[in-house]
Amino acid sequence: MAKKATSYKKAVEDSFLEILKDIFRENLVSVSLYGSAAGGNFVEGVSDLNVLILLEKPDPEQIEKLGIKAHKIIKKFNLAKNSTSEKKNKKSKKKEKK
Repeated sequence: MAKKATSYKKAVEDSFLEILKDIFRENLVSVSLYGSAAGGNFVEGVSDLNVLILLEKPDPEQIEKLGIKAHKIIKKFNLAKNSTSEKKNKKSKKKEKK
C-alpha cells in the first residue's frame, strides 16, 4: 500500500511541478513541499499536498492561470473529496437540511 501511495503522490507532484514550470517559467524561484507528503506520512485519499511557491515577482495573470490548471489537477486526481473545505461544505449542507 505504501508503494501505491508513493506513486500516486509522485504523479500528483510531477503534474503540479510541470504546470508550475510552464506557467511561471523564469519567474519561478523555488517550490517547496511540506507537511505529511514531505515527511513521508502521506496517505492517499486522506492527505493533501502542501506546497510553497516562491516567485521572483508575483504576476496576477500567472497566478490566475495556476488556479485554473490546479483545479484541473484537483479534479483529475480527485483531491477535493477529502479536503477540509469540502468537509465543511458537507456539514453546512447537512445543517441547512435540518
